[in-house]
Amino acid sequence: MVCRSLTTFLFLNLILMSIIPARADIVNYNLDPTQSYVDVTVDGVGPDRSRTSGTGVLHLSPSIPPFGTAQITEMDVLLEEALLFSFAGGLVTATTTAGDLTINLVTPGAAGTVSSNQFNQTGNQMGLGGNVDISDPNNLSGGDATIDLSALSLSLVDFTNVTLSRTGDVMTISGSYNIDQMVDVGGEATPINIAGVFVATGIVSVPEPGGMIVLLAMLGIAAGRRRN
Repeated sequence: MVCRSLTTFLFLNLILMSIIPARADIVNYNLDPTQSYVDVTVDGVGPDRSRTSGTGVLHLSPSIPPFGTAQITEMDVLLEEALLFSFAGGLVTATTTAGDLTINLVTPGAAGTVSSNQFNQTGNQMGLGGNVDISDPNNLSGGDATIDLSALSLSLVDFTNVTLSRTGDVMTISGSYNIDQMVDVGGEATPINIAGVFVATGIVSVPEPGGMIVLLAMLGIAAGRRRN
């Protein structure tokens, strides 16, 4: 009887362990605004920092460690705080409204190979949204204006050393990105740099290997009892 139970357990183990690792998993994650932020610099002035919130999607294959490949397929970031930049001794300012600026992953780069729980994802195309208000009452830089960031071209961005950490069914994803853009202010090309850090968590739908072993053991015992 013990032999039959053991045989059943091993049989179920071979079947499930050969199927489950081949599955991919989709993790819907949320950025943690207490740990996620951007540092923004405009024409060498700054940086000014804003906390960020947002959502995204991570694709994992296989769905249990050790992971083979990973890809961030969606990322929508919201700047929660207003930004302020001052030029010419305060005579010219550039400001944003809290909750208006966004950063979006438009086209994800190819999936990266996971090594030591880290991966790189290069060639991502990211876009900006929201307005920058220029106050220039003395017409030092072309006068008052509003810059629509959504009209800018997409930026090519690399995600490097993205780290995956799993505790139970909670996956933590952390990494950084760097965006460089040029905006027209009064006819002059003005550089903007956005250095972002994100820490996000999501629920993994597939149980960890330890949980599967317990499940398999229970199935094997149940099968043995039925035969008794």
